[in-house]
Amino acid sequence: AYPEHFNHEDTRMTKVFNFILNNFQNQISLDDVAKIASMNKAAFCRYFKKVNKKHFVQYLNEVRVSYACK
Repeated sequence: AYPEHFNHEDTRMTKVFNFILNNFQNQISLDDVAKIASMNKAAFCRYFKKVNKKHFVQYLNEVRVSYACK
């Protein structure tokens, strides 16, 4: 679910992670998650990479693969 280093006090990323975990089986666009984070796409990508040490699409694919393996 959440990355092990995740700071749960970061409400912006909590909203993003909750959205991803509840919707990963549907199509999720970068626009969707950037809007949830109240950021433009470029700023969101930089922020997500800084917080998670990986790109948004990489994280989304890992969530999907992890679910598929269960």
